[in-house]
Amino acid sequence: YFDAGTGSTVTVYENLTLGSNDGDTGLLRGNSTITIHGQLINNGIIKPGSGEVLVLADPSPTSSCFDLDGGTGNGEVDASIGRIMFQGKLTDAFDGTMSIGDGQEINFNNPVTLNPGSTLNFDGTSDTATLAGTTFLINSSDINVIGAARINGGVTFGPNASATISSGGLLELNNDTTYNGGVFSGAGELQQDGDATFAGNTTISVDMFDWDGVTISSTT
Repeated sequence: YFDAGTGSTVTVYENLTLGSNDGDTGLLRGNSTITIHGQLINNGIIKPGSGEVLVLADPSPTSSCFDLDGGTGNGEVDASIGRIMFQGKLTDAFDGTMSIGDGQEINFNNPVTLNPGSTLNFDGTSDTATLAGTTFLINSSDINVIGAARINGGVTFGPNASATISSGGLLELNNDTTYNGGVFSGAGELQQDGDATFAGNTTISVDMFDWDGVTISSTT
C-alpha cells in the first residue's frame, strides 16, 4: 500500500494505480497532499487514517484525473475515520462504494455522478457525515444513512435512487434538489434545506419529511 505520511507533499508524474483488475487490493492513505499529473486508477481502497486529511489534486483544469472505481468498477472511497478532498475531475461515473463516518467528509470540486450499482454509506452516529461538492447526480440504488448525514451541493436524484434512513437518522439536503424519481424509506428523517423540484414519480415513506428544513424553501 501507499502511505504518503504526515504533512508531506507528493507529486506523481505518471498514472498511480491501486490494486489490479485481478482482485489484488491496494490502499492509499496519508495526512498529506498528492498531486497527480496522470490518472489515479483506484482498483483498491482510498482510506486516510484516523484524523487524517488526504488531498488528491490534479494540476490541470481540463483533464479528467480520478478513476475512483477503477477498471473493476469496485473501487472504494472510505472516509470513515479521515477526510478526503478531490481537486479535479472524475474520468467517469462512479460504480463503487463511498463511505463517510462520524464528523468526516468527502469533498469534490467538480460534478460527480453515482451510477445505479454504486453504494453510498453515511454513518454519523455521533457527528455529521458530509458529502460536499458542486453538483451530484445520484442514481445509486444503495444509499444507507445511520445517524446524521448531510449533502452540501446541488443534487439530482435519478429514478434508480434508493435511500434507507435508519431510526434516529437524518439526511439533510442543503442545496437545491431535483427528484427525477427514487425511493426514500426508513424510520428516520429527510430534511429539505434547499428548493425541491419533483420531476418524476418519487416515493417518500420516511418517518418524517421536513419540506422546508431549517430555512424556508419551496417545492414544485
